[in-house]
Amino acid sequence: MAEKTGNALQHLYENRPDFNEFFRVLCLSNRSAITVDSFLKAPEIDKATYSNQELAKKAREFFRELDGARLGKFIIGRRGSKSRFVWTVSLGEVNKVIEELKKRERSETLTPAQSDLQKPGRISPERASARMVTHKYILRHDCAIAIDLPIDLNTNEAERLSAFIKTLPIDGS
Repeated sequence: MAEKTGNALQHLYENRPDFNEFFRVLCLSNRSAITVDSFLKAPEIDKATYSNQELAKKAREFFRELDGARLGKFIIGRRGSKSRFVWTVSLGEVNKVIEELKKRERSETLTPAQSDLQKPGRISPERASARMVTHKYILRHDCAIAIDLPIDLNTNEAERLSAFIKTLPIDGS
């Protein structure tokens, strides 16, 4: 069963990069069933790129793919019940496979500077990116940015980051 789960998840992960943020949510989930609505409320979901309707459609597509891979059952909501996905495989197994895929992807894309992080006494990229959220922000009409921040960012850290960003403009305005 573990190999089947791994192969199915690997196929989805590698062939559907548009689902990557959904995989991040799965890693944080510990429920054997999840509704589309509660899934989309996760902070890891980029709500700036798609409308709520488009996100819900994409989430249903994601769950249908997982259903097709026989990892669970996607149940369409009827008579007041919400649409939901119910796992038929171990969530621990799913999380383990997803974490392994993310590690493999990160190790394949490490630059020499990033590999220095793996020296003794430094935080590995795997640990550093755990529990991170990518925030996308439209800075101006022709420039969108993304920043990875810890999911548990506190007020002091946010203020320090804000102070740092204020030092960046060159023109003084």
